Amino acid sequence: MMIKDLLSEIGMCRRKVFIAVLSFICAVLLYSCNGGQGKKSEVHNKTSQISSADEHSDLERFDVEKFSKDLVDNERNLIDNNGNILHQYKTKDGFHEDLTRPKSYFFLSRSFYKDGRLQEKGERFHGDGFLKGIWTNYDEKGHVIKQVDYDAPFKFNWENILVLMKDKGIDPADNFTYVNREVNASGPVWIISWDTKAVTSDGKKILKGIFVNGETGDTSKEEVENFED
Repeated sequence: MMIKDLLSEIGMCRRKVFIAVLSFICAVLLYSCNGGQGKKSEVHNKTSQISSADEHSDLERFDVEKFSKDLVDNERNLIDNNGNILHQYKTKDGFHEDLTRPKSYFFLSRSFYKDGRLQEKGERFHGDGFLKGIWTNYDEKGHVIKQVDYDAPFKFNWENILVLMKDKGIDPADNFTYVNREVNASGPVWIISWDTKAVTSDGKKILKGIFVNGETGDTSKEEVENFED
């Protein structure tokens, strides 16, 4: 499957299902691009066991009581005076929250055990895009049990991607800008799709998409597709 096929799938969806469809297509796309050869390579993994609880995990406890009191449709949504948006909801194993900060391309994602202790945390690009930096997992006593550095395989890193996007006039904060990445048997790959802000004669958005080699920064030919908003 090529970028054009990916964008075509987007064009068949409304914005409210955009992320779910695109995430699935990206997975298929990367597998196809690799010719289905073997499993994807493991992201650089650092796992450690420590004897004492991580003090940060204790500080980042989920307030179960306050959450239960403020529920609306099984969710809790808050905006503070600084414009931070907090979205909380219950999961099968506990609780989850996403913290979106003004002028940031990333949101802080945190999962918690049923007693409110921190289970996992890390940063993610908006719109359910790529996982950035080090993600940390904790056991139920607050011990660090796993850390994964998702940036490690990418010599052509996020800062390089940001420069590339700005050179192409891509707005990283736009709701139609999607950035993800994978490590497959061919190596690290970035996937970027965006709204060109141009429209067809019948009013459809013109979207573009490219692959970027995560080691060299080489890009594929830009593919174009139309999207009916």
